Amino acid sequence: MFLPAPAGWKVAPERARVTLAKSGDESAVRFQVTPPPSTAAAAAVAPAIEVGGRRYGYREDVIDHPHIPMKVILQPASVRLVPAALTLPQGAIGYVEGSGDTVADDLADLGLPVTLLDDETLRAGDLGRFRAIVVGIRVVSFVVVFLLTVASVDLLDRARARAAVIDRLYKAVFA
Repeated sequence: MFLPAPAGWKVAPERARVTLAKSGDESAVRFQVTPPPSTAAAAAVAPAIEVGGRRYGYREDVIDHPHIPMKVILQPASVRLVPAALTLPQGAIGYVEGSGDTVADDLADLGLPVTLLDDETLRAGDLGRFRAIVVGIRVVSFVVVFLLTVASVDLLDRARARAAVIDRLYKAVFA
């Protein structure tokens, strides 16, 4: 598996070995991509795999809904690389998980220490150990909203103390 680097960009590793035991198996491959200094422009690349001397680079989109037959669509694979200068906070991040989101994993991939916050932690209100509290985009549980409302006094106090509180959906909870 490889990710061709645009001119001036660095990709590590250059190639990654993928071993699949049987048809239908999947494997995740990670690449560290570094843009050239002072690059602000995005770049598109086409990840590919070589098997038996042939190159393949497709993505699989599965359309599967109860009211229509399942359909699998293959399209050319493409990844858009966008340079981003990040300033990461120091300290633990608390995360209230949304349905089906990957935000906690994404934050951990950036090297941030993430703790999933469950109902009991929110109820106890022991949130002072976190530098930031992130609320998932699809937090639709009324129980969680209620618990966040109860905990909002602590969250607001922390926000006033310059701790980061990010509310991506229920802005009214913290108003």
